[in-house]
Amino acid sequence: MNGAQQSPRCEIEMFDGAGRLRLMSRRWSVTRPRGRVVFLHGIVSHSGWYLASCDALAQNGFEVHFLDRRGSGGNPSRRGDVDDWRQWIDDVVCFLKTQPRDVPLILGGISWGGKLAAVLAAEHPDLIDGLALVCPGIYAAQFPSPAKYRLLGGLSRLGLGGLRVPIPLKDPALFTGVARWQSFIQKDSLTLRKVSVRFALEDRKLTQHAREVAPTIRTPTWLVLAGRDRIVDNPKTREMFDRMAASDKECTCYDEAAHTFEFEPDPRPYFRDLTNWASRISDRFAGD
Repeated sequence: MNGAQQSPRCEIEMFDGAGRLRLMSRRWSVTRPRGRVVFLHGIVSHSGWYLASCDALAQNGFEVHFLDRRGSGGNPSRRGDVDDWRQWIDDVVCFLKTQPRDVPLILGGISWGGKLAAVLAAEHPDLIDGLALVCPGIYAAQFPSPAKYRLLGGLSRLGLGGLRVPIPLKDPALFTGVARWQSFIQKDSLTLRKVSVRFALEDRKLTQHAREVAPTIRTPTWLVLAGRDRIVDNPKTREMFDRMAASDKECTCYDEAAHTFEFEPDPRPYFRDLTNWASRISDRFAGD
């Protein structure tokens, strides 16, 4: 498997997404899990970027699933393309509905995946018990300009919706200041570098919807920010978080961190806090 070296605890699985499209996920199984965590990745990344954090959760008794988005990571069909943004939501709903509700289920959205996770929490609160938004891309400093979208819309009207355009996140230093991880991103054959015009336009619709519904989220939520993030607009993200309806919510900011905590010089504080927050959600439900 290309991408990060496979974790010894991890297994590759397939699941049926919307339209019964077969999609890849990674699974960390544990005996008698105390909770279940389902992660969604960013626009350029894939599940292979996040093995260490998933290992940390599994070592503390959590079953973990990390879904690769259609057209990304281990899903080669129509790479970087989608017909409608609702397919991204429906893929996750299809997966979540297959999961037993014997233990609390936490949905984690990382970067771009935070948009999907926020919409899922707003529209399907019955499917999850906790929401982790990790440097969510709902308000992004790297968002294309209105002029760029007018150009993309013109291309689409000309029947060029399948034309590939570069994702404006080329510099690995946007994700991490660590040289070996920058090299990993640069060389990773599964890193997504281009998307279709159609993808970009549907992504804009998803972003707008995520912003609209975020204040209606009532699921217990943990927002995680990086103080040196050059991809996410932290002030606007905090304002959105403050408007969320959840009564149980907390925010943690790692002041010296870049966008991808997995690639920090020492990611253990994040792993510890992630595990502690998931444990609190799990323990609260166990006590009910």
